[in-house]
Amino acid sequence: MTQDTEHFYAVQSFLEDDELHKIWNIIEIAMEREGYDVQNAELSMRLYDPELTENKGYYNQPEPINYYQGA
Repeated sequence: MTQDTEHFYAVQSFLEDDELHKIWNIIEIAMEREGYDVQNAELSMRLYDPELTENKGYYNQPEPINYYQGA
């Protein structure tokens, strides 16, 4: 029996801290503009690739303790 499984890159695991902060700031502004309070939210991003055979990034290892959360 074959099972079609989608695999993803955990994008945040490939970004430098300053890149992650820039992206988070953009998302935070957009969410707050729509009336959502995301101060306690955690940013998680994934990128689908139909040719991946396994997940890449934090999917394969424990997340570091210093991941970015909203300010």
